[in-house]
Amino acid sequence: MSRSIAPFVGACVLAAGAGVAIAGVPRSSASETLEIVSTTTSTTSTTTSTSTTVPITTVPAVPDTTVPAVPDTTVAPDTTAAPSTSDAAAAPLTLLVLNGEGTAGLAGRGAELLESLGFAPPDVADTNESVELSGIFYRAGLEVEALSLKEQLGYNFLTVASQDQLPAHSRPGEWDLVLVLGADYAQVLGE
Repeated sequence: MSRSIAPFVGACVLAAGAGVAIAGVPRSSASETLEIVSTTTSTTSTTTSTSTTVPITTVPAVPDTTVPAVPDTTVAPDTTAAPSTSDAAAAPLTLLVLNGEGTAGLAGRGAELLESLGFAPPDVADTNESVELSGIFYRAGLEVEALSLKEQLGYNFLTVASQDQLPAHSRPGEWDLVLVLGADYAQVLGE
């Protein structure tokens, strides 16, 4: 070999001794050895040969630790269907939309929105006091239906509470659900 290859051979000997795989060397078991022969020729025609035997260490293959993708099995809620009560044969929910902000026609706009969601036409009225935050108030046993309406409206800041917490109105308990539109009505109505 010429002198220019000698550093490469030395690096191979070091790499093989350190257990590093060398490109082009076939895989072998841990009990095999590799003999590396280095030959140096001087200008006076004397040839010197050295031989080094080093054990070959095979690096075990790295196991595949990737996790296969799991398909998303969540089901988006159906917002096009009319809400159902816990008893399928029960009458449709009765609703009331209250204008708690004082804007003319506000309760009517809320009623139109509920009808577009598949509810029976709600009654409309005004509250006896101003309301800051909108909310849905349910008759006892209808909390699930109130939460469903909140989800359909898509406004996460709606209060959902029982009708005993309803702002002042003359006939609480007469409707299954009461939607009170307060100062934040634009977000509730998507305006």
